[in-house]
Amino acid sequence: AHFVTIHVDDEGDGIDEAVRERLGEPFFTTKITGEGLGLGLAISRTILEDHGGALSFSARATGGTRASVSLPVVARPVSPQLENA
Repeated sequence: AHFVTIHVDDEGDGIDEAVRERLGEPFFTTKITGEGLGLGLAISRTILEDHGGALSFSARATGGTRASVSLPVVARPVSPQLENA
């Protein structure tokens, strides 16, 4: 199968391995109590996986983090609504 992948890099301090391993877990957040539910990445990962795709994160040797979103290439629209878009 062929995939389209989008990479988003930042130049921040990065995300340590212990946190990266938990990204996408429902209700996991690094925000202070009351500031975040920890559902955004979990929902995003589920939607991508339901469509045969993936969401991943990696640290870069130079610092920062890379987020990657991959979706399979399809030969025709997945939904009739897309044909009229």
